[in-house]
Amino acid sequence: MRIKKCLLVSFFLLMSFFVFTVTAYAGWVMEDNDGTTTYLGKGMIKSEYNNEGVNFAHIINANKSLITMVDKNKKIYGSGTPDDYCSATRSFGKEMQEQAMAGLSPEQRKMIEEQMKQFQKMPKPAPMENMPKPVVSIKKRGSSDVIAGHKTDKYTVNVDGNKYQDIWIASDISMDDEMKKLRLDKFHLIEKRMDKCMDSSEEDMGMMADPLDAPEYKKLTEKGFVMREVYYTGGFSSHGGGKTTEVVRLEKQAISASAFKIQAGYKKVPLKELFKGMMGDAGMGKEDMY
Repeated sequence: MRIKKCLLVSFFLLMSFFVFTVTAYAGWVMEDNDGTTTYLGKGMIKSEYNNEGVNFAHIINANKSLITMVDKNKKIYGSGTPDDYCSATRSFGKEMQEQAMAGLSPEQRKMIEEQMKQFQKMPKPAPMENMPKPVVSIKKRGSSDVIAGHKTDKYTVNVDGNKYQDIWIASDISMDDEMKKLRLDKFHLIEKRMDKCMDSSEEDMGMMADPLDAPEYKKLTEKGFVMREVYYTGGFSSHGGGKTTEVVRLEKQAISASAFKIQAGYKKVPLKELFKGMMGDAGMGKEDMY
């Protein structure tokens, strides 16, 4: 009986070890001062944001080319390919614009319609690849602060001759090794598709290219984990002057595969419906369109 019991315990220990090694693997957990926690696994990235009433997660599965958004407040989620995500974003924007127009007075509606007619008469913006790109230059400032326990190098980014950003990159982590272990190269394919989608949207709105999409900048951020960012110039994308983002925790640890899965009890909805709910959580509505 004693031998049988020992064998049973050994069996369960062996099975526990096997399950752990299959469902957990080395990855990274990064926490920012803005309430965002990011999990990096093999071909998987999950970012969780919980601040000021907004509680959502964004999961990218590069192994399956799948993007998933999760609204934790409403316990709903939506997922799709980069093309699905792009299509839903455009459709949602158009729907919001139509709803905003429907809520205007006849006089306001007429004024907006006249403005839209004038805009349509304007020459169509050149394709993004043919538009003048911001001139981005980067200068290394040398070794700098220890942030969240990691040594960093400081760089200054200038755009069109003006100081745009200071950025601190972790210098004590080999990104070449991490690229291979985490299969981060797979994310470049999704990134390229999303860039193309966003570039097309910016062409429609006549927007300028974001300097952070410049090859020089992307090469810089591939050197290591970005530990701190300070912006000095607004006007591009969502990067406002004076904004500072800093990593407060960066640790290498085993991450369970379940960390990238949707929790039980969550309902799947179309991406467009998810966007609508998340805008409500952020306190935005159709009145913010005009």
